[in-house]
Amino acid sequence: MQRRLVAAVTKGEQVADRVRVAIVGSGPAGLSAAARAAALGMSHVLIEKTDHLSDTIYKYQKGKHVMATPASLVLRSDFDFDAGKREAILGIWDRQAADAGISVRYKAEVVKIEGQKGAFVLTLKDKSTLEAEAQVRRFTEAGRRGIVLRMGYFYGPEAESTLDTLALARRGAAILAGPGEAFYPSIWVEDAASAVVAALRSAPAGIYDVVDDEPVPRRELARAIAAAAGRPFVLRPPAWLLKLAGGREAGFMVRSQRVSNARFKAATGWSPSVRDAREGWHRVGQLLRQPLPHS
Repeated sequence: MQRRLVAAVTKGEQVADRVRVAIVGSGPAGLSAAARAAALGMSHVLIEKTDHLSDTIYKYQKGKHVMATPASLVLRSDFDFDAGKREAILGIWDRQAADAGISVRYKAEVVKIEGQKGAFVLTLKDKSTLEAEAQVRRFTEAGRRGIVLRMGYFYGPEAESTLDTLALARRGAAILAGPGEAFYPSIWVEDAASAVVAALRSAPAGIYDVVDDEPVPRRELARAIAAAAGRPFVLRPPAWLLKLAGGREAGFMVRSQRVSNARFKAATGWSPSVRDAREGWHRVGQLLRQPLPHS
């Protein structure tokens, strides 16, 4: 997806920087988008809340095998996204990010995205603001669209996070802190990929939530994960323990997030193949009956 954006890092009334493309998160998709922008000579900023790239993979244990990106979601850049060991993958991405000239803003967590039809305001945790405006003349004349897809938590039989969750569940635990009735937005990996295709084909400019059809409370999600792992139940840590371990940063992990995909479905005709996480985790359990290599 090509987007022409005008963005400005502001402090009060003073504009500190201005870019055309703003990318939130430095996982594989974010790195690929930033590398593509750099290759096209577009001014850009890659916003990362930690002090390093690809925090999810960075947190893996040493020596952990990292799978390749799903072939159904092609990443358009010259970055290497092949499978390999954690340390090797992170080293390659650090080197290629530097070689590509990617502009990264570290320790900048986005806490709010506001705006409409190409005029967005990204508020950072440190109270500074990143403004993105897509309603520029050349953008409109080219007939392009500015689209933001806000995805639920990815899961599926090939997702590393799913394999890790199953491995932990087989030991009787699940990191699903918070009230049992609090909702947890999810999206099947293949449905996420098909949503990207649907957005490219027919979505009007705008911000869309891409999640399963039916939101599932944490209590029911824990039961589904336990069943997939072959356990009668799994223990969930209390919210206070997660907050104690993760501090204020962990607050977002315990709050209820009831999100709907209705607007995106109406705009594109897209529909997920997996209705909710109960069905999805049942599929995971069926597809991964054999013991996991790292369990």
